[in-house]
Amino acid sequence: MPEFFIHSKRFLLAITGLIDQLRRSAPPVTADAEFFSSIQRRFLLAIIRAYRTTDGLHLQLAAACWNLFIHSKTFSMDITGSEVLEHRVTGWTTRSCKRLLSHQTSLDDGGSNNAGTRLYTDGSKSPNGVGAAFCVTQDNNTTHKWSAKLTKDNTVFQAELLALNEAVKNAATLKTNLPVTIFVDNRASIQASSSPKTTNRTTRENFEILLENPHIKISWIKARAGYFGNKVADDLAKAESNDVQFDIKLPKCHAKNILRKDMMKQWQSEWDEEDTDRSTFNIFPKASLQSANWNRAYVLFFTGHCLFPSYVYRFHLANSPLCSCGEIGTPIHDATF
Repeated sequence: MPEFFIHSKRFLLAITGLIDQLRRSAPPVTADAEFFSSIQRRFLLAIIRAYRTTDGLHLQLAAACWNLFIHSKTFSMDITGSEVLEHRVTGWTTRSCKRLLSHQTSLDDGGSNNAGTRLYTDGSKSPNGVGAAFCVTQDNNTTHKWSAKLTKDNTVFQAELLALNEAVKNAATLKTNLPVTIFVDNRASIQASSSPKTTNRTTRENFEILLENPHIKISWIKARAGYFGNKVADDLAKAESNDVQFDIKLPKCHAKNILRKDMMKQWQSEWDEEDTDRSTFNIFPKASLQSANWNRAYVLFFTGHCLFPSYVYRFHLANSPLCSCGEIGTPIHDATF
């Protein structure tokens, strides 16, 4: 029997898109829990091929698809105007014809390059928060260090970008005829900072500085490969004694994580208070988006929709829901009796 979860992800994405459209077009009075549930049921029944009498919450748990009324209500909150969240910058960084020189960025491991002035950056996360740091080295001697602490809600990628931004600004002030290379162990920050289409304020500033200073090169470096400067920057980023506190706006993923946790909490509360047949609850006590990968036979069995005494009694097809042993004749009971 084919597994119903093979294409269920596409179905669930389609449901979410449809529900979002309906939520926007439907009057607020009609867009209640029953309205969303009636639409979601049709899709879930088609996906897992359960009986039409299966309770909605059981369908959601079996299909690993959260309650779309809660989903719609939660994610309909307008967070775009929040002052604590970072927002994208529109338009190009500069004229589309202006790009960095080909030698200014490299995604190959440049750790063996010991020429000129070298700067190493790093971002790190620990239980105490997120740290960013860079150091300047020359002839295996550290000539300058910088580090800062971000909040625990900031991301490591933000720390990587901040460290690179400070390193680029520092490199632009160096008065030297020697080549200047910034080594970064995060390829994504290099790619973002070298794109004229970047929508992040920090990477946009990096691009503009690099454009004005073609002698500065950014090269990727393999992390934890024993490079002296990389180890120094890593220790600085992880140091608990960082006095410099940077107040950087939080990424939108932080707000989404909060909304997601709140949504999962509401879903779990509904599941805990559900008073319909609790056979599925004994198997899935916690609401989860992790698929159980059940086929139709498993769904029918664990939701109690089989020709067992407890089920046929519900539809007055038997005189008693009891098994021959005197206990309620549920599928789980019969399987373990």
